[in-house]
Amino acid sequence: MSFSRMFAIACASSTIFSIAVGAAMLGSETIEVHPSSGLQQPFLPSDKGHALISGHSLTDRPFPDYLSEIAGNAGIPISWKMQHASGSSIGQRLAGKFPRLDTRPYDLLIITEQHGLLDSLAWHDTVSALYRFHSDFIAANPAGTSYFYTPWISLTDRRDPVGWIDYERQALPVWRCVVERVNAEIAAAGRPDRVRFIPTSLALAELVERLMSDPAFNGFEDQDGAARMDAIFADTVHLTPLGAYYVAAVSFATIYGRGMDELSPPRMFDATQASALRTFAAEFVRNYRARASSDAGDCAKPVPLAFVLQYMSYTVQIRRPDERSRLMAQLHRLKNTIHFAWRFRNGLG
Repeated sequence: MSFSRMFAIACASSTIFSIAVGAAMLGSETIEVHPSSGLQQPFLPSDKGHALISGHSLTDRPFPDYLSEIAGNAGIPISWKMQHASGSSIGQRLAGKFPRLDTRPYDLLIITEQHGLLDSLAWHDTVSALYRFHSDFIAANPAGTSYFYTPWISLTDRRDPVGWIDYERQALPVWRCVVERVNAEIAAAGRPDRVRFIPTSLALAELVERLMSDPAFNGFEDQDGAARMDAIFADTVHLTPLGAYYVAAVSFATIYGRGMDELSPPRMFDATQASALRTFAAEFVRNYRARASSDAGDCAKPVPLAFVLQYMSYTVQIRRPDERSRLMAQLHRLKNTIHFAWRFRNGLG
């Protein structure tokens, strides 16, 4: 069989596969409603306290519970509602109709995308979908604030996360350019609102790097690397409650800019570990803010070919095809490498 024939078959097969996966992900959307626990305090507009969290398993409970608890302990009452559809893209959640579940508009939107970065950009049109979702949110409450919560990709090896850490560091500028492109469209429309950015994926990568390199990390001194990873990750992508508490702390510090030093952790956690993670989260956010402006890249430039190759290499490792499908996987990788390099040759526009 000629290479051109094999390549054509690979293109057709991967297209069929993409359609099938997309159809599977377009299952019924569930809207779960969860007011914050405890005595409801009067709503203060300055607190930005009525939140919509639109996402999938990476923003699922207990993340909203811990965000609400951290904020409540800091004197900021939060009530929240969750638009949750497992494995969903922003576009799929948008197609499920923007949730307007009560008469009071949302003050805060936390929204995430599928974690396959280039696939999401190419097949789910993340920039356009995020722009439309944010615009609907702002139309309901012009004083509201949107945050894009960066998703993290699956670990290929929980016992050796070096490749994952490097991938997330290289992926973050592309996620940032997604938000930059959306904000450019908003500005072009003459609007003052903007989408803001929670670098959740990088925050996790930096935490993992520190846990794996610092034997004296407070609260984890008696644990080896495997135990430390198990404390944060429940599997190759989903977080344990302690891991969810950490990303909630990162989100709180990003959104509200408040200190968390004196806050009490949930009783289920080791107090020393929880305190150490809050401290690390606050330090990460401070350091990120200090260097974010100087690190800003030119989002009109092509997505670097080096990142396209890294993305394809990494995602192939996640799928780990067997010998019978290895050739098709390599052809699929070649096709998508060419497609992504061409698709993003002018940046994300």
